[in-house]
Amino acid sequence: MNTKNRVFSKLFKDKTKELKGVQLKKYKATLSILDDFSYGQFDEINDEIDNLGYFVNEWFPDRFDQWYELGREIYSVYFQNAEPFITEADLNKDSELIDTIYETAYELGIEPEQIYPSINDHINVIQDGYAYIEAFEEQKKEFENESKSV
Repeated sequence: MNTKNRVFSKLFKDKTKELKGVQLKKYKATLSILDDFSYGQFDEINDEIDNLGYFVNEWFPDRFDQWYELGREIYSVYFQNAEPFITEADLNKDSELIDTIYETAYELGIEPEQIYPSINDHINVIQDGYAYIEAFEEQKKEFENESKSV
């Protein structure tokens, strides 16, 4: 059954006998309005609506929940001090003690490693700590700025 017959059979269910004698060419212009639907045939628009429904009902709620949970977790760590990280004050105290060890070693005429064998490793770890604290603060600002843009 072609499109014209299908449309007319639905429009005039009980009048199909009357249509047999009707010239369908008269109605060709009227039938062309079916070509003006945004997504063509019913199946195409139905697929598009189903796709939109999936994003509204499933995809977004799942992603939003994930995003929200991650955001809360990041916020907890970076702004509420949920993790007891070492602080710059802690590193400053260790740096002062390292300086004291150097001063004492030179006063005694010995190498600092003789007083504290891991002194150079400790200095490297302190430097790493300062770098991580700086990176942590940059990440904190990045999160804060990005949170405002969402």
